[in-house]
Amino acid sequence: MTINSRMTVDIRGRIASLTLCRPDRGNAIDHAFGAELLDAAITLSTTSVLALIIKSSGPHFSFGGDLKEMAQAESSRSAYLLKLTSSIHTAVSHLAAAPFVIISAAVGTCAGAGFGLVLASDLVIGGRSATFTPAFSAVGLTPDTGVSFHLPRVVGQRRAAELLLTNRTLDAARALEWGILNRVVDDSDLLAEAERLAEQLAQGPAAALASTKRLLASSLPGFQDHLALESAAIARQGLNSEAREGIGAFLGKRRPQFAPMDES
Repeated sequence: MTINSRMTVDIRGRIASLTLCRPDRGNAIDHAFGAELLDAAITLSTTSVLALIIKSSGPHFSFGGDLKEMAQAESSRSAYLLKLTSSIHTAVSHLAAAPFVIISAAVGTCAGAGFGLVLASDLVIGGRSATFTPAFSAVGLTPDTGVSFHLPRVVGQRRAAELLLTNRTLDAARALEWGILNRVVDDSDLLAEAERLAEQLAQGPAAALASTKRLLASSLPGFQDHLALESAAIARQGLNSEAREGIGAFLGKRRPQFAPMDES
């Protein structure tokens, strides 16, 4: 087992698990998280595992980006966001190209980049407490972690637009209906269900599963280029007064007051 400050990686035979371990901050994603996720993705890509379970400690999968750390980078927020998304996006790219099947066990809040990790998985099982929120526009930012790439392909263009533009939250039942989840189980059964699915995959034909995953990936061209566009967009937006207001309002536990038009 590999243990870091933000996550652990455990490999047992042909099944690996990656556990997000920052429950006191809702598994918020900061620079250390990005670096550790990239390291874990590279390490896992060199193994012979057939299934990877991404799960979380605590009651929430991930709140998304660490806005407290982001607020502290006020004078260099663009560089901060470029560095953070570079780590996260490279990690997601490695995982997408890996031959193993990725299963996310989603519970509690799945927001922002946490929602992106769920969407980037091959299969997703949700606990009944799971909720899914883009969250980016609520704090004056734009999507990252492949959200704006995967979401319209999973739920359709109109539903993706509604989620991203209005910041609508979906509960587990609606997420299942919209295709974000493959199945919903009681929270108490979530990890056991994910492990049963991983065991099923681990007993399957390794080469055929890897080839099938590559075929599915090739049907969605342009992912790498799109991640670069997301990084550039959120870095630009991080300099905007909308981001300053949105992040400040979130941390101050108040409703943001966005100007009708921002010329900054």
